[in-house]
Amino acid sequence: MGCKSCGATDHQRRNSKKCPRNLKYVHVEPTYNEPNLLSKLPLELKDAIANLLDVKSLARLSMVDRNWNMSIDNDDFWERSCRRRGLKKSTRVSEISHKNLVVSSCTKRCVRCLGKKASPSVFVSNLYLCRPCGKSDTKITVTRARKEYKLNDQDLAGLPHVFVENPHYRNASAMTLYQLSDIVAKAHDKYGGPEGLLEAQEKGKKRSEAILRTKAIKRDERRAALEAALEAVHLELREDSVMCEKYVNGVSRFSLEETVGIMIEAHVRHEHSPYETLLDSNMDEARRELGHDEWISYDERRSYFQNIRDETEDEAVALYESTLRNHADIIDTFERCRCGKPLFPESLMLGGK
Repeated sequence: MGCKSCGATDHQRRNSKKCPRNLKYVHVEPTYNEPNLLSKLPLELKDAIANLLDVKSLARLSMVDRNWNMSIDNDDFWERSCRRRGLKKSTRVSEISHKNLVVSSCTKRCVRCLGKKASPSVFVSNLYLCRPCGKSDTKITVTRARKEYKLNDQDLAGLPHVFVENPHYRNASAMTLYQLSDIVAKAHDKYGGPEGLLEAQEKGKKRSEAILRTKAIKRDERRAALEAALEAVHLELREDSVMCEKYVNGVSRFSLEETVGIMIEAHVRHEHSPYETLLDSNMDEARRELGHDEWISYDERRSYFQNIRDETEDEAVALYESTLRNHADIIDTFERCRCGKPLFPESLMLGGK
């Protein structure tokens, strides 16, 4: 009686080792006589077949056998594919392979890492670039491009750039950023290579040092002239005076005579008149009048207090001059300041107020 499962006569049960249906794996001897027609195709025909497939199908085709893998997984094939697809590998993307160019253009993934969906980048010839790879490129501002690489606005006009929010000042205008490699290439092209750029940088450095020396000499001359003019009226140069600092640095809109006159008025106001006492009194009164009025803006409140200060200055100087006129007969009894003017007590100046 034979096996009920396979019908063989050398065993009677299916669980027998001799039953072929009980075997888990069947080993088939390979045959090497069948010809591999795909491996004998010419290179041009292989390229024509590969160009009809998408990127995913190309990856699967490269795993068919060793011949197809060697035909597809090489830079020559991807370079020919770039030419057929109209993709050009410029100097801006010289470090990117032809394979990455084709895969990125077909899948819209990052041309460098091929890992994430990306958007066209103005810095990499409008190719797809993800944000992490984009941040790895060094950016440079317009100020640094002008100062360090000696470029002007005409040189920067044709370069790709982006506008980003100013991280230092919230209300400032947007910053213009260029890619450092573009700036370096433009500078080398303008000055004839790295040696020419280095020579231009050295000239600019010497010119800047000469300008700084000239400014320092003129600053010392203005300081000496101001000290002499103030000493002539028995005053000293105040280091905490904004007016003196502006004149010494050459940014003041007042001449030497006008600066000395303003310093004399400031000396009279702060050393001879009851300016500080009047200012405290007037500011306290102004604060009580305003209170916590929510309808007054910050700018209006600031302008109001500045007007109080200006009026207080005129009032304090007027009190000193009136005291000087009213007590001209007893001026010699009061102590004199280094400028020669008498020092009246505040009680005397504020007596009529």
